[in-house]
Parts: sequence; C-alpha cells; structure tokens
Amino acid sequence: MLNYIRGRLVEKCPNYVILDCAGLGILVHISSFTFNSLPEPMEEVQLLTELWIKENGVEIYGFRNEHEREAFRVMTTVPGIGPKLAMTVLSTLSPAQLVSAVGLGDIRTFERVAGLGRKRAERLVLELKGKLDTIPACEEAMNLSLMEDAIFAMVSLGYKRNEAKRVIEQVLLEKPNLNLEQILKEAFLLISNAKIRR
Repeated sequence: MLNYIRGRLVEKCPNYVILDCAGLGILVHISSFTFNSLPEPMEEVQLLTELWIKENGVEIYGFRNEHEREAFRVMTTVPGIGPKLAMTVLSTLSPAQLVSAVGLGDIRTFERVAGLGRKRAERLVLELKGKLDTIPACEEAMNLSLMEDAIFAMVSLGYKRNEAKRVIEQVLLEKPNLNLEQILKEAFLLISNAKIRR
C-alpha cells in the first residue's frame, strides 16, 4: 500500500498535481482544498495517498491530511460514489463541512456538488451516518489536531513544548492553510531568523 508520496512539485492544477519523484513524473488527483494548501512549483511536497486500481491502470489520489483521506475512503464505500465523485465532493465541502452536513441530514448542501444529484445526495447522507466519527465536525478542531501534530514533531526533535507551541501558533496565525510539513518548515525558519537577529 502506498501511504504517502513526496516529490518536487512540477505542475499544479485545481484537480491534480504532477510530482517529480526520483525522475518519474507522477500524476496525483487532488481536491481544490488540497490545491489551496500547496506551495509554488519546484518546492517539495508530501501528500497522503490512496491507490485506486482500475482495469486500464492505477490512479493515485492525494490528500493534505488524514481527515480528508478518511472522508474519501468512507465515501467510496457508498454504492454509486466512485473516486472522482468523492473528490468532487471534497472540492466542494471540507471534511468538517461534510461531517456537519451528514449529521444534520442536510441534503441541499450535497446538491451543490456537481454531478451528485438529489437521489445520490440522499443515499450519501444515509450511508455516511455514523461512519465519520473520527473526523472533527469543525475546522477549529481540525486545526487544533494539526497544531498538536506539529508541536509533537518539534518536541520529538528536542524543542521545549512551550517554545514549540508559541512558534506553531504564530505560523498558523499568519498562514492558516498550511499542511504539517509546511508548518514545520515555517516554524524552523522563524526560529532560525530569531537566532540570527540575536
């Protein structure tokens, strides 16, 4: 199983990226939310992944975090919801919005998704009930989870928790849409600049 992919970002579009991985140009399908969190081309990127095996080949789907990937996995267990439609849903609704809409039985929110339609929207809400419990129902909770992951990573590298927390909070305040790798990169840059100024 391919758990993640890391490589230099060669090209990015709202629904896919091309990564250079050891000289291979690999196309990875993404949502617009993942697209918005990506750096500029030529920078290194890491995405969580899900493989989708078809009769005529293999497709790779990439995600900015575990919540988005879990939402994709659960949606693709619903009859009539393939990987492309699941990604369309995730380009319209964030994982937190998805959880909220399912919890409220909000069919109209799902009808906004291109290609879904009312019948499939009703089926999706019915099938997803109780299956998204691992995904926070608000963006604030997701940001807290990401912040804790970043703090843990810095503490494991020898930083004091208070220092790590202060720096990570500053990064997220200035750039709230970064993924974990980008947060850590910005945090180390902040610490480095602070030491230089001293």
